[in-house]
Amino acid sequence: MYSIQLHLELNEKSEAYTVTSPDVPRLVTEGSTPEEIAHNVQEALDGLLEVWADLKIGYRFSGLNLRNLRNLRSYFHF
Repeated sequence: MYSIQLHLELNEKSEAYTVTSPDVPRLVTEGSTPEEIAHNVQEALDGLLEVWADLKIGYRFSGLNLRNLRNLRSYFHF
């Protein structure tokens, strides 16, 4: 299992968190509950992987090649 850092910033007007990660470039999503955040982070990661695959871009961190992953839930713990 691998872990990624998530940074959560509360938007007080919407009561939702903006989520980014220093470990995954371009990851940006939002959520109001831990469950919603985990779901939205998974969707954002899936979208990034799809774009990176289309552009033939691989990304590595901590020895993990994100280009070849299909289900990130088995690799990341939110």
